[in-house]
Amino acid sequence: MYSKNHSYPIADVLAKPGEVIEAGKEVFLRDFADKAVRYIIRPERVESILELFWDGKDAKKIYNLHEARDNCEKQIKNFNPKVLDLKKPIEYKVYITQELYVDTDKVMEENNIWREVREI
Repeated sequence: MYSKNHSYPIADVLAKPGEVIEAGKEVFLRDFADKAVRYIIRPERVESILELFWDGKDAKKIYNLHEARDNCEKQIKNFNPKVLDLKKPIEYKVYITQELYVDTDKVMEENNIWREVREI
């Protein structure tokens, strides 16, 4: 997601299949690591960086090694240089949508994953 104040992405967002995140429309986001943190963001621009390759249908074009490297280099050039700073990098946020958060939290609670992690 991009804001109007920056030419580089401000955060990545994980969403459920079928969830559409559109530029100019509010998105309700959560920080998965902290249940108390909630955000409402209205992105200026949205760019999909992950494509579904297999869903019972023909796979989309798969990049060869050179194309994949070129694509990665292009993405790195568009990234905030402060995030890539090796000495004092700033944090780059990855959020999840409210819908994905609710579903994931429900599965984790049903399976007592939190209790098992705490006992370790």
